[in-house]
Amino acid sequence: MTVESEALGCAVDLGSGRILPHVTVERVRGADDIAALSPDAWRSAPRAQATLNALRLLKSARPELPVIGAVCGPVTLAAMVMDAGIFFRLLRRNPDMARRLAEVAEEFVAGFALAQRGAGADVILIAEPSATGEILGARHFES
Repeated sequence: MTVESEALGCAVDLGSGRILPHVTVERVRGADDIAALSPDAWRSAPRAQATLNALRLLKSARPELPVIGAVCGPVTLAAMVMDAGIFFRLLRRNPDMARRLAEVAEEFVAGFALAQRGAGADVILIAEPSATGEILGARHFES
C-alpha cells in the first residue's frame, strides 16, 4: 500500500520481516502541494513499474490462472500523502481542498489500475480501509 504514495512523492520505509512498509514523510501539506501532484506519476515510479512487470511475468508464466492486481483507494491514498488526521479534519474545515486531493488520488488510482489491467491483471483489488462510514462519518461517506 505504499507503492502509490511513494510514486506521489512520499518518503517510504520498506519495513522488514516484522514491520510493514509505511510512509515516513507525507508529500502534501497544503493546496500548493496538491496542485503539484501528478496523476500520471506511476508511469515513472520504479516500484510501480516493478509491479507492472511482475504482473506481466505472472500472466505469461501461467496464463490459465487469474492474476490479481491491487491499488489503494483514493481516500486511503489521500490520507497517506497527507497526514491522515489532517486530511480527515480537512474534510470538515476545507471540503473543497480535501475533494481536490481525493480527485487527484482517484485519477492516479484509476490510471494505475488500468495499467495493471493492461499488464495482465484479470482483477483489480481496491484497498480502501480509510473510506468507511465509521471513519468518514455518514455525510462524507455518502459524498
